[in-house]
Amino acid sequence: MKEERLLIDAVAERLGKIAERKQAEQKLHVSQERYLALFDRSLDCVYIHDFEGNFIDANTAALRLLGYEKEDIASLNFASLLNEDEIPNALATLEEVRETGSQKEMTEFKLRCKNGKQAYVETKASVIFHDGKPYAIQGIARDISERKHMEDQLRRAETGIRTSVAASATTDLNDKLTYVNPAFVKLWGYDNPEEVLGRTLASFCQDEEGVGRLIHNIIRGKGDAGGEWTGIKKDGTEFIVGLRACAILDDEGQRSGV
Repeated sequence: MKEERLLIDAVAERLGKIAERKQAEQKLHVSQERYLALFDRSLDCVYIHDFEGNFIDANTAALRLLGYEKEDIASLNFASLLNEDEIPNALATLEEVRETGSQKEMTEFKLRCKNGKQAYVETKASVIFHDGKPYAIQGIARDISERKHMEDQLRRAETGIRTSVAASATTDLNDKLTYVNPAFVKLWGYDNPEEVLGRTLASFCQDEEGVGRLIHNIIRGKGDAGGEWTGIKKDGTEFIVGLRACAILDDEGQRSGV
């Protein structure tokens, strides 16, 4: 009886270990499936590369952005995607992740797509481990190409306004001047922008009430407006000025000024 009991206990222990192993394998399988689902279905670009900058894997979003196929990944590295002047920044970021385990700040890169076009991304990366040892680096990148394009267009517009020979200005929703270019300051006979910022645009015209009403209508969404008005310079001199105004929209399409 004693030997039978020992045998039963040994078999039970063995079966228990097998059950535990099966349970652990099942949990690992579920965990891997969840990771792959997150990896493949993420709207952000997710990628993995080694400590030399050679790519190991990338999700659908990354491949779509760059124009590559899954089978192209093994042939890609930093030099494939970055311009020469971008590589030092990429290597510095890689070294930071290698030494600290993760990236503290987002890094911006300009990537070269397969078709030769450029894409701008913000990235953040961290070390991934295998069997307790650093294995590779996983990064997440967000496509900011549209934002960069808008910023570039805005810079061009601001440069154009700033250097224009035509007087240009912007106001807030209360018709208070928030920006004037040098031509505006000169046209009205002032010495510097500080003298006029914060005043209403209407206050520079003889028919202050009429111009104020025009600005108010634009802010209320009644279209653009223009016409000739009598302006009053700093020294009181009157002159005829052609005025053209339209609403300024913010990122959400709401009116923020004129």
